[in-house]
Amino acid sequence: MKKAETVLLVEDSATVLALVRAFLQNEGYDVLSAGSGEEAVRICREFDGRIGVVLTDMIMPNMGGVELAGRVRAMRPGTKILFMSGYAEEEMSSIGAPILQKPFTPHALSAKLREVLDAPPDR
Repeated sequence: MKKAETVLLVEDSATVLALVRAFLQNEGYDVLSAGSGEEAVRICREFDGRIGVVLTDMIMPNMGGVELAGRVRAMRPGTKILFMSGYAEEEMSSIGAPILQKPFTPHALSAKLREVLDAPPDR
């Protein structure tokens, strides 16, 4: 049996966090969840296992997704990042990482997450 991949889900909306976490767990992923960038950094520091992808909201209080991604990559090189954003994709295209437009369907989330996880590692 294939070991489940681990997703670190970072979302400041408790409702969105709970819904997405439940969906991902139902899809067979191990999910670590954080309600803020600071909490996500702490999880990255303390979690022993491999984190396949960080699925993070772009805009959050105190530490946004781009800053979080930089910190995660410094601690865990090679960790993939998938941003979620309600802003227009054209406005966000300069970040150079995959973006999932909010609102999204479960199918869109599943497909984009698989695409990111299955992509070759960043160099």
